[in-house]
Amino acid sequence: GRYYDDTSGYLDFAMNGNGPAYIFTEGKVIPGYWLRSDKDSESFKYYDADKNPIVLNQGKTWICLVWDEYENFITYE
Repeated sequence: GRYYDDTSGYLDFAMNGNGPAYIFTEGKVIPGYWLRSDKDSESFKYYDADKNPIVLNQGKTWICLVWDEYENFITYE
């Protein structure tokens, strides 16, 4: 679900379950999926299409959430 947080002015996401993901790392893209339990305190886990865990590189990481209705507009080179 998503909601607007009046105190921060940001759109907040309550993301639990799983869904498709594209992980861009080391100059390549890995199609896969994300997984997160029902506990909001637990972190997201990422897997490739063969269900192998993907470990994110150390340093800054940018995660972009895209609503289902905009999925068809995703492009990358």
